Amino acid sequence: MAINNSINAPKTLIQMKYTSTTTYSAEGSLIPTDDTIPQINEGSLLLSVSITPKINTSILELEALVPVKGKIPGTNFGCALFKTGTNDALGSMLWCWQFGAEVGGAGLMPITHRMVSGSTTAATFQLRIDGRGSGQYLYVNGDNTARKYGGVQRAIFIVKEYYS
Repeated sequence: MAINNSINAPKTLIQMKYTSTTTYSAEGSLIPTDDTIPQINEGSLLLSVSITPKINTSILELEALVPVKGKIPGTNFGCALFKTGTNDALGSMLWCWQFGAEVGGAGLMPITHRMVSGSTTAATFQLRIDGRGSGQYLYVNGDNTARKYGGVQRAIFIVKEYYS
């Protein structure tokens, strides 16, 4: 039996760009929950990262983790990743909070995406989040009352470039 060692081979990191925020916010902008690709003008911009790939055939890996709390139990929330200059989302995720009687559940909203860099031109990637609108806020780095953990809780967005 042949074994494909390229699948199990360790990834070799070329570079990594990172940004974060400890800012408390209540996000209320909508990314529609329908069967269309999220658009770059939907939702609220939370974080952006710029990177200039070293190799046009390298792999870019985008990863974001956002500590959130919903306001209304059973409400859908989500996020999407974009490349500036492209209207369609690269990837998106949808969650439905089913926790808590008085306020929706808290959690860590993760999203990842992998792609070929395609060029050595600078690129900016955006993380946009969905607050549902109409008073159904999504709270980042806190809850419906205030910031939590004294400002050390943070949302992060990382872009890594690997050899392909």
